[in-house]
Amino acid sequence: MDGQRIHERPPSVTRATPQAARTGGSEPFASPHPSCSMPPPG
Repeated sequence: MDGQRIHERPPSVTRATPQAARTGGSEPFASPHPSCSMPPPG
């Protein structure tokens, strides 16, 4: 039972990461990571 629950957790988090980054990862990423997403203006 424990093994099944742990196996179901990784796929859930892994799928939520790529989806969130593709859906609205530019906005949340531009704030905490402005250097990686959008470099500072000149």
